[in-house]
Amino acid sequence: MQYPLQLSYKLQTFGQRIVATDASDNVVMFIKQKMFKLKEKVEIYNDTKQSQLIFRIEADRMIDFSANYSFTDASGNEWGSVRRKGMRSFWAAHYEVMQDGQVDM
Repeated sequence: MQYPLQLSYKLQTFGQRIVATDASDNVVMFIKQKMFKLKEKVEIYNDTKQSQLIFRIEADRMIDFSANYSFTDASGNEWGSVRRKGMRSFWAAHYEVMQDGQVDM
């Protein structure tokens, strides 16, 4: 992988589609999020053909300003989580890093 990374967005799809490429124009990852889901779920693949899932990011509850987002690998092993900071995130996104269900200081 060669830096810098470039992100390109597909605008005419039902959900977000982001392709990350490196300086040599090699695809580093493909990020997919479906629209109209009550609980947010983002899937990250190694290429645009979605041949291998790398990570998943999932919200723990439906539409909520204080949701926790868990990061898991393709095997379901948890890597960690972050929590959106309530109404403060309404104007700008603020997150707390979580470890074992507690805010990591």
